[in-house]
Parts: sequence; C-alpha cells; structure tokens
Amino acid sequence: PPSAMQNSSASISTSSGEPKEWVSIVGYGSLLSEKSARKTLPSLRNFQPVMVPGYRRCFNLVSISQIKWGFSDWETRKVAAVVAQPSKDDRKAPMLASYFEIPKAELPAYYRREARYEFEKATVLPRDDAKKTSTPPKTEAIICIEFKGGNHEAYVKTMFGGDLTKYNKSIGKYYDGPLWRKDIFPVDQYLNLCLKGAFEIGGEEGVKNFLETSFLSDEKTSLKEYVASKLGNPAAKCLEDLSNCDTSKAESAAAVLI
Repeated sequence: PPSAMQNSSASISTSSGEPKEWVSIVGYGSLLSEKSARKTLPSLRNFQPVMVPGYRRCFNLVSISQIKWGFSDWETRKVAAVVAQPSKDDRKAPMLASYFEIPKAELPAYYRREARYEFEKATVLPRDDAKKTSTPPKTEAIICIEFKGGNHEAYVKTMFGGDLTKYNKSIGKYYDGPLWRKDIFPVDQYLNLCLKGAFEIGGEEGVKNFLETSFLSDEKTSLKEYVASKLGNPAAKCLEDLSNCDTSKAESAAAVLI
C-alpha cells in the first residue's frame, strides 16, 4: 500500500498506556460489522456510522477467501465480494459506512485483510442521527477501493512483480481467471454479513442505504433490484431473514482476507 496512507488521518492520544498514533478507517462491506472488524483489528476504537460521499459499492471482485471457505457457488456464479468505486453521479446518496480508528501498529493487518484493494483518503461526514459524536464534523479516513479500476494485469504486476508463479501460489491455485468480472453475483453468506452489519450500524435505514448504493458486477443493476427479484419487498425481507441467519463463519472468512 502507498506509504502516504500510513500517516493519513492519524491522531495523537494523550491517554497513558494507549498507542500514541491512531489511524482513521472507513468500512463499507464486512467492516460494517464491528464484530468482524475486531477479528482483524482488536484494538479499534470509536466505531460508529458515518456517510461517505463520492463512492458506491460494486460486487465485482472474485472473493478468494470465500472460495477457500466453501461459501462460493460457481454454478450460480455467486462468488463476489464488494469493492468501492468512485461515484460518477453527485446526485446519488452518500454511502453509509463505519468509521473507526486503529493503532498504527495494526495497519499491516488491515492491509492484509484488504489485499485485493488499493487505498486512498475519503471524506467522511457525520451521520445526522448518529448517537456518538466523537467524529469531527468533517474528516478524512483511509478507504480501500477497487484496484486500478478492476485491472487484473495491473494487480499481478504491482503486487507480484508480474511473477505468475508467485501469483498462482497465492491466488491462482484457488481460481485462475480475472479477479474482477462483470458476470458474477454476491456470495450469499458474505452479503448477509454485510447487510447484517448495515443493520447493526444503521437500522432499517442502514439496510436501505446499502441496497440503494450497491450494484451488481454489471455496474447497472442495483442490489435493491437484485434482492427484490429474489425476495419481493427487499428491506423488510432482508431484516426478517437476517434476524435468523448465522454469519459467524462468514465473519471469520472475511477477517482472513477478501
């Protein structure tokens, strides 16, 4: 990851015994779940809902971890995890996300978890009805985004020096196609984890925002349309299903790396 990101949004703690330097992070997929986030980043603090303008979610990344854990389904092409993409429409609602801070020492664990992404600084705005008020009125935080617009060749070159032997040892042995595709769908367990996190951090409005600011890999079909085609009333049915679904294994899978 860019070294500049390691110093972004850092704050100095004056509390004795605490790390001196904290880094602000934005989560929009599995990191909407504080429980899932703490599996990788146990020292996180100030976990709360925020709004992030200028981005949308897209389920177009083949999730190697979900393949490893047996949650993917190639018959239905339900193999996708979510990425953040720059939003080209300023009229769209900002994306609900989690905001939290981690000690700088835990940044390597965060980067490992988000190994298929690149990183930049995003503007973070407080959510109007947020119960916590420790987030500044406007700040910046690290966000992981789609790698080079979903460029598979650039990923192999940047992360593995173009060495296909190293790439195959890490990724190719599980899946030998392009990592970003336009014909795949969300992994059910992973999607449930994301929606459950959205509900935990934002209630019914959180689920609604997630459905409306997320898209399938074709970048045209909203997640709301996708869920409605399967369940009918999307938000209500999602909440009904989520109250009974077990996402513990998906939490563990997401915590390893996407």
